[in-house]
Amino acid sequence: MLAGAAMCTASGQASSPNSETLIPTRFLLTAKTKSGFSTDLTAAELRVTENGVPVAIQEIKKLDDPRMRYCILFDTSNSIRENFQLMQLAALAVLQRTVHPDTDLGWLVLFNTGLAQSEETKDIITIGNAISAARPGGGTSFYDAVTQCAQRMAKGPEGPSRKVMFIFSDGNDNQSQASAKTAKQAAVEAGVRVYAWHVAPLHSGAAFLNQLTEETGGEVFVLFGNKDTVVFAAEIDQELHNLLAVTYTRKPGKENEVGHIDIKCERKGVRISAPKSIYLHN
Repeated sequence: MLAGAAMCTASGQASSPNSETLIPTRFLLTAKTKSGFSTDLTAAELRVTENGVPVAIQEIKKLDDPRMRYCILFDTSNSIRENFQLMQLAALAVLQRTVHPDTDLGWLVLFNTGLAQSEETKDIITIGNAISAARPGGGTSFYDAVTQCAQRMAKGPEGPSRKVMFIFSDGNDNQSQASAKTAKQAAVEAGVRVYAWHVAPLHSGAAFLNQLTEETGGEVFVLFGNKDTVVFAAEIDQELHNLLAVTYTRKPGKENEVGHIDIKCERKGVRISAPKSIYLHN
């Protein structure tokens, strides 16, 4: 299923107010078609509102920074014991097909009742070995894992622009100190794009996974078998290398508030995937 998707149906763009009084704000999106991605969209084809107010797009261009900073959140709780090996295969497929050691830097979080975080590294072999060696057991502190990973992401360097969280979990939680709301807010504030995998049939935690990916512009993947792991990893790799950076201007508001973004465009046959919420800095 696609998160944060909207068909292109509307046209028109508000005129720009005095640019001297406005603040530039940027977010990332993908423009998908049946045959692939559209990377040549123009500002005239998009209409963006922030908290219901139209904003003026200053620039839209393909993201030219190949680097990615990422974290992998891997659930090792008892709740996914039955599908543990399939989740391991999915995580290893992401390391092999989506992460590029020459440009990307990331870390691993294994979580059940507690959390175990690795050092940040370009060494995907070490991360992969840790995933392969993991065994299921205990409760799950999923919200704590998301919150702490997002906070660590937010404290990192300004670049790269692609900040991604890969989650392998059923979305259930029974041990966290943090709430689901806190976890989602932390991900939005960090500007991280969240992709999540879980195994069919759906569990109660799937609703939160959907909310988290929709708010951040990512996607949820439902695994039915081993073949899905490679296909999904390749899809994400294509998406992450066809991101468009959209810059718009806005009036100053409250410091560090969350803006709710709505995007429509007039080009037919294009589906926009973008975050529903972004963190606003004055």
